[in-house]
Amino acid sequence: VQSLDPIYAEFTINENDLGTVRKYIATRGLDMRDPEKGIKVQVDIPGDSAKITNALGTPTPATQPGKNTAGAREGMLVFLDNAVQSTTGTVKLRAQLPNMDRYFWPGQFVNVRLVLTTKKDAVLVPVRAQQISQQGPFVYIAREGEVEKPDKSKVKGMIAELRQIKPGQRQGDRMVVESGVKAGEQVIVTGQMMVQPGGLVAIAPPQVPQGAPASGQPTTAPAATADAGAAPPQ
Repeated sequence: VQSLDPIYAEFTINENDLGTVRKYIATRGLDMRDPEKGIKVQVDIPGDSAKITNALGTPTPATQPGKNTAGAREGMLVFLDNAVQSTTGTVKLRAQLPNMDRYFWPGQFVNVRLVLTTKKDAVLVPVRAQQISQQGPFVYIAREGEVEKPDKSKVKGMIAELRQIKPGQRQGDRMVVESGVKAGEQVIVTGQMMVQPGGLVAIAPPQVPQGAPASGQPTTAPAATADAGAAPPQ
């Protein structure tokens, strides 16, 4: 007999992550009755999930009222196995999710993200903005300033400033910056090889594709704030 609503999603974590997961279970528990407690799990079907919901004819899923049909569904962690699998070095976990619209099906492969904690108003920058030097990771910030020319005259414009950063968790193509960058500052994301700290930079237009532009000019992106969830990748 298969239960369809609610439905269980079974997944594993590496034994190296077991200590971290146990710590959060000890503080938050496996409590599904209170949304402020327990550990959230985000589950989705690989590939283009919008095609699945369109085929089901459920533009507004009953499992997540008011939310977009595409994207992960949210459930709660309800089980942690008491042993590490000797053959794989992994530990089994189980999440429970509402499934009134039959979005998930028994035996189906899914992507699972275990959200242990959330950092509010985290500053995120594109991963490709990060550079590495002997002093550690850094990014270039483009800000308004002025440069002194050899004839002692000064020219105003956008100048590049090297900022040492403390990188945090990666979130897709962005990463959390623990320190070194403030929200709203412009970070240089391409053309860093052409940049000199304290020198003038010419900003390429936004429509320039990813990768080094043909002109060699750097492109920038604003550092953004968001809620960043800490989770072992699955």
